[in-house]
Amino acid sequence: MKKRILYILLAGLATLAGKKVLDHKKKEAQVDHLNKYCGTWSFTDTSQTHHELTIHSDYSFWLDDRSLGTLLVEVTSEKLIVRDQYGFYLTFSYNDMLLYDEANDSAYLLSKKS
Repeated sequence: MKKRILYILLAGLATLAGKKVLDHKKKEAQVDHLNKYCGTWSFTDTSQTHHELTIHSDYSFWLDDRSLGTLLVEVTSEKLIVRDQYGFYLTFSYNDMLLYDEANDSAYLLSKKS
């Protein structure tokens, strides 16, 4: 009877340890996956003006070296949504490489700077 209880306890501990390792690896992969948004991106607006958008690791947006005062709303592997200081939403669609600006109702094609 004592051996059976010991085996059950050991099996439970092994299961918990395995789950902990898998959860940690999954979280690391997710963080690395979401870092793809970080960096400097360039785009041209409707008036043919060239701009640089920098996204930092805290998902703050800087346009031409000026902070947009953004607040993170949602981040997934497909999109990053922030709200600017005026309450408008900026949506970065990673699959399409587009930045949608709600304030101007415009979408801009992004290219990552190296």
